[in-house]
Amino acid sequence: MMKLRYTIQKPVLFNADSTFKKVVEVLYKQKYIVESKGTMLVDFKFDQWQFSNRMDFERKLESGQFELCKEDGPSILKLKYSMSLVEPILTVLIIVLLSLFIFQNYKVLFLLVLPVFQTIFRLTYLPFVAEDIMKEIMRS
Repeated sequence: MMKLRYTIQKPVLFNADSTFKKVVEVLYKQKYIVESKGTMLVDFKFDQWQFSNRMDFERKLESGQFELCKEDGPSILKLKYSMSLVEPILTVLIIVLLSLFIFQNYKVLFLLVLPVFQTIFRLTYLPFVAEDIMKEIMRS
């Protein structure tokens, strides 16, 4: 089986009329993904999602802007992000140490650490929300 690897810079939630459905149709017709028990499954690695239409997507596919790789077993729908959880955790530790050393003020510490916690929340929670939405798209 072939697996599509294509990289989105931020989490994107799709509805049934979105580009994602068109992309899945194109991939299915070109046998990059298979249908299993009535559900189409595909594994994406996100970076950018810019298709004006199906022809644009097919052109990008043919031009090699996508990395296609063989997979053993079924391809599973997952949302992956380029940023690992290690980076935000290290950032939090560095900010905590620097703010305690420089400012010695807990209010400043809170304001500096808050964006990092928001990032961690987006990386851990949104993939599950998006996966549920993707499943609904597949059913329709």
